Amino acid sequence: MRPLVLLVLLSGCGPYQLAEGTAPPAARGDWLECREEARTFAGRPEAQARAFATGFFIPVFGIAVAAEHERKDARWAYRACMEARGYRVTEVRP
Repeated sequence: MRPLVLLVLLSGCGPYQLAEGTAPPAARGDWLECREEARTFAGRPEAQARAFATGFFIPVFGIAVAAEHERKDARWAYRACMEARGYRVTEVRP
């Protein structure tokens, strides 16, 4: 039972891709600024409250669900930032 619980808890851990690829309009390095903006957007108070509520009401699977919501929010913010700067962004396919 314990290995199963540990597996479920750690399933959402680790790095993840924000986008499959980007095509710059010119030689610029905007991705660092957009990556930081994506992290800020994913860590906003509304997202933290949603993660807390998800973990509170669904204790075992709530952590993985909250992590997936955070990834989705970060990917959305990264894509919006990069497209606003003129990049073409390819989405990550699950």
